[in-house]
This record gives sequence, structure tokens and C-alpha cells, in this order.
Amino acid sequence: MASMLTKKGLKSLAYHGGLKAADRVSVQEQWSNGECGCVCATVSFGMGVDKATVRAVVHWGLSQNVAAYYQESGRAGRDGKPAFCRIYYCRTERNAVDFLIKSELARSKTPEQKQRCKNAYKSFEIMVKYCEEVKCRHRMFADYFGEEVPKCLSRCDVCKDARAVRRALEQHQRRAMSATIGQGGFVTHTDPSELYGEGRQGQMKETQSYIGDASDESDGESDRRRVAD
Repeated sequence: MASMLTKKGLKSLAYHGGLKAADRVSVQEQWSNGECGCVCATVSFGMGVDKATVRAVVHWGLSQNVAAYYQESGRAGRDGKPAFCRIYYCRTERNAVDFLIKSELARSKTPEQKQRCKNAYKSFEIMVKYCEEVKCRHRMFADYFGEEVPKCLSRCDVCKDARAVRRALEQHQRRAMSATIGQGGFVTHTDPSELYGEGRQGQMKETQSYIGDASDESDGESDRRRVAD
């Protein structure tokens, strides 16, 4: 991913646990001082991030729960200026994680292990609802944390155009249902728009409208106001 973005003109570096400590420090320093415009990283990168001018956080897949996504996406826009957040969500990934958690639950031997798995599954289900329900993203954060619902002011995709979001989700469902089944029961047609937001190919279609309609004002409210998707 980092190589592809660099070839397209956005200097990007990779950050992951397989790098040597010195290399990880180098990547973070280059990104912090502006030498590198983008870091393609595992979630471990966000733990030490303290940069107010992050303009976008893109998730190449689901976070394990809403709390994790809230923290990770909250890295964007800490200077109070408009920022953009997006999740590329695929039901195939959802089904895989669902299977793994249920398998772990079945293998659990102690009540404590079973409870941890049940908690993990419940948190994951809420994250899936965050991606699939046509409901204000900020309201969903507030409901999850038991906090007062903030004024979204059309800063999320649902409040900006709920009908468009609903149409997109319905379209994804129809296309998924129309997948043709080949001999032996194997799916021979895969649906590229199964990914939320018309997939990874669809980012550029909406980025300008998100940024263009965003407000420049900042009243110091919580990070929820900065989550656009």
C-alpha cells in the first residue's frame, strides 16, 4: 500500500511490528516533521501519535470495536479544522471475524474466557452496526459511551444525505444477492461494491464533497465532531 501510494505521488511509509525499533522511530519522525505525507500502519502506530494536523484517517478494514475505532479515528483533526475519516468495510471480513470469535468461544474452558469472548463478540456486533445502520455516526458514539448526543451539523455521511447512504446499502445488498453460483456451489461472481462506500475504488467520488461541505469552525467539543464517516 505504501509503495502504491508513493508511485501515485503521495510519499508514504510503512509502519509495523516487523520493523526494527530505529526504523519505526525514523518513520514516525519523517511523518511528524512533514517529510512523509502518509503512513500505512498497523494500529500500534497510533499509540504514540501526537500530531494536531492529521487531515485523514482511513481504515482498511474493521476495528474490533467502537471504542477502538473512536480512539483511532480521533487522531484526525485535533487542530479543530475539518478532517476526513473512512472505513473500508466488507461483509466477507465481517463473516471471517464472526467465525473466529465464535470458534474461540467454543474452545473456551473457563467462565472468564467465555465472558471475554462474549464481550468481544458484543463489541464487534456494535462495530458492524456502526457500518451498516443508517444512523448518525456521532449519535452512535454517544449511545455507546452513554453520553449526551452532540450536534452533528451534517458532519457525517448519514446526516449529510441519509437517502444516499440508504440507497447505497440497498444496492450492495441487491448485488450481493444476485451473485451467480457456479458448479459445486462456489460463488463465481464477486461483488466489488460489497465494500461500504462503493469499495476502495470509490474514495475519490466522495472526498471532495466531504471536505468542501465541512465547517471550519471549532468549539472545542469532543473528537466525535471530527469523525466524518
